[in-house]
Amino acid sequence: MSESSDLREFIREQSLIANRRMDQYAKELSEWRDKMDRHFDRQDRKLDDLLAESRAQRAALFKMMDRLDSGGAAPAG
Repeated sequence: MSESSDLREFIREQSLIANRRMDQYAKELSEWRDKMDRHFDRQDRKLDDLLAESRAQRAALFKMMDRLDSGGAAPAG
């Protein structure tokens, strides 16, 4: 083999190695992205639950305040 064909073979092998590494990196990145998507979906659901609970508590508080304003509760004493 000539020096030129040796160099060509070396470059081809290095390219194959680089392509395999990039394919593996792309696979790992995709898996990581899927994992992060699942994590943030769980966090979004938790936040939605907390917001719903907060709204319900606030609505209940406003109802109690409305009853107090309209004389619903007798003053202590």
